[in-house]
Amino acid sequence: MESNPGNRRGTSYEVKVSYEYVAEGRTFTGTRIHPTYVADWHHESHEELLNRLSPRSIVKVCYHPNDPSRSYLASQFISVSALPLVVSLMFVGAGLAFGAIILLINYGNHDYASLILTP
Repeated sequence: MESNPGNRRGTSYEVKVSYEYVAEGRTFTGTRIHPTYVADWHHESHEELLNRLSPRSIVKVCYHPNDPSRSYLASQFISVSALPLVVSLMFVGAGLAFGAIILLINYGNHDYASLILTP
């Protein structure tokens, strides 16, 4: 496991792996754990992962059927993997709301005189 003294959140940790697997009669080497796995400061989760991936352990490798050289040790959904999507949707929503406000300001009804009722 690599540790990097870092920013205001402290040290970040990352488990580095190298594994071999056979797909379609060919041997490949992979290094990715999960499509969204990155270094972070949750030491306990990295420690558990390191213990699970002891040297010479046998694990299932997931690989892309059209390109067996693209592989991961895990491909299931994990809640953190939705975070970029949620944040992106928040920015898109904020951008759309801002655009709607600008459109209403520029092209909306500014005829306050028509709101005044006369007897």
